[in-house]
Amino acid sequence: MNIAYNLSDIALYYDGGSGYTQHLKDTGCSRFYIGSYFCGKYFMRSVHFFTQNLLGFFTENQLRVTLTVPSVPGPQNDMLKQDISNFFACCGEYADELVVNDYGMLQFAQQLKDFYPIRITAGRMFTKNFRDPRYPDYGKESSLVFFPEMLRGAVSAIEVDLTASKLDFSEIDDAIEIHAHYPYVYVTGGQNCQFAAAMHPAGQQFIGRPGCGLSCMNGYMETTAEDAVFLHIGKGLYTRNDAPVVYSKTPDRFIYWPADEFLKNE
Repeated sequence: MNIAYNLSDIALYYDGGSGYTQHLKDTGCSRFYIGSYFCGKYFMRSVHFFTQNLLGFFTENQLRVTLTVPSVPGPQNDMLKQDISNFFACCGEYADELVVNDYGMLQFAQQLKDFYPIRITAGRMFTKNFRDPRYPDYGKESSLVFFPEMLRGAVSAIEVDLTASKLDFSEIDDAIEIHAHYPYVYVTGGQNCQFAAAMHPAGQQFIGRPGCGLSCMNGYMETTAEDAVFLHIGKGLYTRNDAPVVYSKTPDRFIYWPADEFLKNE
């Protein structure tokens, strides 16, 4: 089984001290994801963290890295694009995949291929399958994973979440790899961050977008609603799915997100 280790949105939470690289080595994985699916600020900080602290380890051990890019408001786009270009220039052959989550960044990624031999993946934001566990039928029925027509010929892989007991991939071209996230399913995400909002006075939490200081790294939250358990990390909301899943075609890659190890010290 091809398993990658997903550090997106949690790379900066690790509480293992100097044992960080040993932990990565102990996973036995040869590919790691870095970046963010929801937050431009977290993306930029984690990219800097990787190049300053982990690139030497990756080079020495010939590990591969996939860069995950969030969908962000217009003013952040130019900064993100510059960071992406710098990242691939810095990492050389060890960074060879780019995950995009909107069509604007997909267009930029296609331009980037003129300079770097990268593969482009359509991120999990492109798959719009029903994913709210509060509804009784969640996960009990077969779900068809739609493949947006605009992605044909533009990407080499697409990401999916395990949102149903049976996943039908028949809409996805055979030439497109399927990369499945587990054990957490993203439920939703947004531009407003409740962790940043908590740092501001009542009535001013969601007015504008003041500097957050990455207050999300101070912790996480769990909530329960209608017997569904939600994990709040930064701007993302997730739920865990440990139920067995039947696939119409076995995914080419499974992407493991170690939220329990990084946040709960399990």
